[in-house]
Amino acid sequence: MSEAPVEKPRRGRLARSIRALIGTIVVAGLAFITGLVLFDRVVMPRFTRQAGDVVVPDLANLNRQQAESVLARSGLVLSVATERFDAAAPRGFVIAQDPESGRDVRTGRRVSVTLSLGEEFANVPELFGESLRGARLLLDRAGLRAGAVGRATTSETGPGLVVAAEPAFGAVVPRGTAVNLLVCAANEPEAFVMPDLVGRDAQTAERDLEALGFRVDVAGPGSNFARIEVQNPLPGARVLRGQTVALTVAGRLIQ
Repeated sequence: MSEAPVEKPRRGRLARSIRALIGTIVVAGLAFITGLVLFDRVVMPRFTRQAGDVVVPDLANLNRQQAESVLARSGLVLSVATERFDAAAPRGFVIAQDPESGRDVRTGRRVSVTLSLGEEFANVPELFGESLRGARLLLDRAGLRAGAVGRATTSETGPGLVVAAEPAFGAVVPRGTAVNLLVCAANEPEAFVMPDLVGRDAQTAERDLEALGFRVDVAGPGSNFARIEVQNPLPGARVLRGQTVALTVAGRLIQ
């Protein structure tokens, strides 16, 4: 009966030792995994970069020869992928690159670039005799656009058709340039102010009006000395050459 109390402390110490051993193993395992991750993500990339990686330089605002020289100093090779028009960059200068600047790449890698063709130009098409709509379509196809539209009376072409353009036909201009157009205006008849014809000799008035290009319609007694009693248009009205003037006459003109 006296040995039973001694057995329990021994068992307790053994359990604590086992737990401490397990804790030590767990901590050591976590430390090993953490060290492995740090080594793989921090140490190894630095070691690899030092061994064979370089940073891609910025090739913006460099022409082809300059870009090749800059890449060669970094152990990289230039490759021209494409060319395109760009009004903001002179012809032959780099306007895009892949990989982009600042990237870490292996030594000897090719860096693809896009070179500028400079500003794109277009020829002003022949627009004489075209309608305004037709001229705008031709300009759009040429990469240009219609600018201001002026009108002038001329016999060179029909009303509503293009007489001239500025810049003129054949001019070489940057794409998107506005081309101003001069269009033939419709010929409007000459305008007059209608005089007061009431009381005048109808025959004389008719002859004078026809000489000015008006058509005259006389109604009333057919006397050579009939006087005008009513007129249409009324005195002071605006009338156009070729318009019909209606005169109503009655009786003889009193001498």
